Amino acid sequence: MTKKFARNSILNFMGAATPALANLVAVPVLVNNLGSADYGLLTLVLALVGYFGLLDISATQGSTRFIAEYDSLGQPTKANEVISFGLVIYLSIGLVGMALIYFTAPLLIKSVFKIPVASTATALATLKLAAVAFLFSQLQAYLTSIPQAMQRYGVSAATEAFFGSAAPLLSMAVAIIDGSIENVVAARLGLSVINVGVLLICILRLRPDFRLAKAGKSIKRRLLSFSAFSYLSTIAAVSYAHADRMILGILLGLSEITLYTVPTTLVNRLFGMTYRLGSVIYPAASQLAAQGDKQGVRHVYLLASRYMTAINSLLILMLIVYGQDLLRLWVGPQFVEQGFPVLVIISLGMLVDSMTNLPSLINNAVAHPRTTGLFAVARALLGIAALIFGTLKGGIIGTALAHLAASLIATAAFVIYVHGRSVPASLFDLIRKAYLPVSIVVAFTSTVAWFTKPAYPAPLLDLLEHGLMVSTLYGLIALLLILTPEHKQALFKKLSFR
Repeated sequence: MTKKFARNSILNFMGAATPALANLVAVPVLVNNLGSADYGLLTLVLALVGYFGLLDISATQGSTRFIAEYDSLGQPTKANEVISFGLVIYLSIGLVGMALIYFTAPLLIKSVFKIPVASTATALATLKLAAVAFLFSQLQAYLTSIPQAMQRYGVSAATEAFFGSAAPLLSMAVAIIDGSIENVVAARLGLSVINVGVLLICILRLRPDFRLAKAGKSIKRRLLSFSAFSYLSTIAAVSYAHADRMILGILLGLSEITLYTVPTTLVNRLFGMTYRLGSVIYPAASQLAAQGDKQGVRHVYLLASRYMTAINSLLILMLIVYGQDLLRLWVGPQFVEQGFPVLVIISLGMLVDSMTNLPSLINNAVAHPRTTGLFAVARALLGIAALIFGTLKGGIIGTALAHLAASLIATAAFVIYVHGRSVPASLFDLIRKAYLPVSIVVAFTSTVAWFTKPAYPAPLLDLLEHGLMVSTLYGLIALLLILTPEHKQALFKKLSFR
């Protein structure tokens, strides 16, 4: 199980890492070729479309859980019913969302946001194109989850890596050639259509016995009941994920969105990659839970928590120590003064948020989505209220501080509540086996890194040399304090250290 979990984690990570790196390459090119205002407009349009993800009733998580369960129990007919019902749900969501975005676009563009009159026509055309893209994005998200439910992460990772990288790179090429955000969105739409077709072919090859089947009442009831509570998490996640940019668009303007979005994009992309390492725990834990193996769920959870905390902490250390130079080299020195404080604060907030990822997945895997959903809604409401207050009082720095404050309060409440209740591990075990050893490694390494780092602005070669030294130091101490004895033994054996 551990070896399979590690392999799936790496594959899932690669599926996210390649697109994330492509996006990071594309951002400065898009900003320079579209201009600060138009890049802010593109970001706002994508955020608007993202908000219509509220229509997603979260059947993806339910489908993943039940496909994994029925496959593990040797019931392919029921798994086919789940897949078919999920396709109907997401086709319906996509069509409804497409219509709503398309027909409300004039109202949103002209009456809600601070968009200059000269940009109104461009914004309207872009949003209508994005409406069609919404349909295919819903189908794409659902179809990607089917190989993952089967723990065939090689397939989902390959398609995500290819199409996820092609989208920003094609956007970058269109921006250089044409400089039009309408054509950027049109190009991404075309890729989404092709992606959906490729995923359908892959799924039919993975499941040669698949046939569209009418879902029985019990399948519908189980899936919709599970999804109803997971939907609370979707509402909260979608509402909060785009809230900062929406609030900035209403209260400040397009240029401020760009100044805030550039550093947060860097943080979000990097944390999105590490999330994928741990998210493979969901179908694995669902199978263990279906078989009644609580000890197996507990073991997988604590092990994943230990390693994911170590990885996320190293990422934060690097972002804070080298943040100024990263922004300077990536998008230019003009983003450093305001962007670096945002980068540091958002990084800390994302680290705190990441502590809820694995408990939430385990919670859902053991069929307790209600708790996850209710806490997610509370966290979103708290976060949005804090973002409004913070933005009004402190601009983009206030927005970032508000995110951090809400993360600290919500994460503490959730982690304390679920451990020993729905999550089959105590909070003491989590602290002792995951947080404490990682904290020791981080405290020592960050102290060394901060006092030895090259002075800003530093040459790239000096940064690479220092970064290699810091990551090597972190890795060596982690080898001693974080890697479990059985994994140390397996590693030394593989490296032929005897």
